[in-house]
Amino acid sequence: MSNQTSPAKDAYAHLNERARGLAGKSDDSRIYAIREGAWLGYKDAKRIIGRMEELLAYPRITRMPNLLLVAPSFNGKTSILRRFVSEHLPVLDPAGEVTICPVIMVESPPKPDISDFYTRILDALMTPYKPTASVQEKYSQIKRLFRQMDVRMLIVDEIHHLIAGSLNRQQEFRNALKNLGNETMVCIVAAGIEDAYNAFNTDPQMSSRFTPEELR
Repeated sequence: MSNQTSPAKDAYAHLNERARGLAGKSDDSRIYAIREGAWLGYKDAKRIIGRMEELLAYPRITRMPNLLLVAPSFNGKTSILRRFVSEHLPVLDPAGEVTICPVIMVESPPKPDISDFYTRILDALMTPYKPTASVQEKYSQIKRLFRQMDVRMLIVDEIHHLIAGSLNRQQEFRNALKNLGNETMVCIVAAGIEDAYNAFNTDPQMSSRFTPEELR
């Protein structure tokens, strides 16, 4: 029996496993795969993900470390965050019949609206809630679910939206974010463009709690 590899297979030997699997597919399938994009783990991306892994493994303490990720527009910030989320997907705990959700990610509301922010968190947790629920009711539900689902990290993308509101609204939103971290003992990763610095630096407590990291 011949051990020779077929010429067709030799032609794809230089490709990685995923690319070889697509090589024999239809044009439409290959075009779809190209449009899906691919993860490029460049140096800065790996550094940020490594830092987030450290935060995820951090023991629960009264003052949790947090991260402020700042990057120019179209610099891959959101792709890095989504990649991290994809590596820490929810899992079902058969013993407790509960879903363990180590990481959740939401996009900051277009303006500093606490009720909208809490709604987005509840949606990310895929849990039902009363449409007429008050801000306090949503907050209580979130704290309970964070404990039940063992949430360890909350990622808030587009945090620069915070500066779209009045100074009072901005401060209320920052206080809500700070209280959520304090009471649930989760790490918070806030991400945005350069304006995110302005959203945090006006509050000494927030700027001291969030270590800035720039994605170059």
